[in-house]
Amino acid sequence: MRARRLAIAVMAAAALAFAGPSVAAQKAAKQPKNATAKCTDGTFSTAKSKQGACAGHGGVAEWLKEPAEKGAKKEAKAEKKEAKEKKEAKAEKKEEADRKEARAEKKEAAAKKEAKETKAEKKEAKAEKKEKAEKKEKETKAEKKEETKTEPRPAAAPKDATAQCNDGTFSHAKQHRGACSNHGGVKTWFK
Repeated sequence: MRARRLAIAVMAAAALAFAGPSVAAQKAAKQPKNATAKCTDGTFSTAKSKQGACAGHGGVAEWLKEPAEKGAKKEAKAEKKEAKEKKEAKAEKKEEADRKEARAEKKEAAAKKEAKETKAEKKEAKAEKKEKAEKKEKETKAEKKEETKTEPRPAAAPKDATAQCNDGTFSHAKQHRGACSNHGGVKTWFK
């Protein structure tokens, strides 16, 4: 009976020895997509962190994917990249705002310069207009003086008199300019 028990035990042990690897091989063939570790007994773990992975399966034989720690690093890296991109975008936005402000200032300066030039031009035009008006007025006065009547010399006038003044005196001036200046101006020029 003992021999029989021993024979059954040996056969059971042999069966288990052959069955163990085949069961592990079957489990190895069915690795889940989200597995993070392979346990020492051939099973797989989908643990999100290293702590407690393959606890009931003899521990971790190999890591297939880095669980949460690597994910956290990736996340931190992604956040850092995002922060950098935001900073660059902000810097670019500020640069664009600065460029806009510079263009606005330049435009304003040009407008001021143009207004100043326009003001100077208007002032110059006004002075020119005034000068022309004064010149015209002088010419008109001169023409009026020249338009003063020209008549034949009266018999009572001296022989060499060229004009009779407004106060009745006679002028012997050879030019119209200044004639009768102290006698109220020229009344009549003689031919």
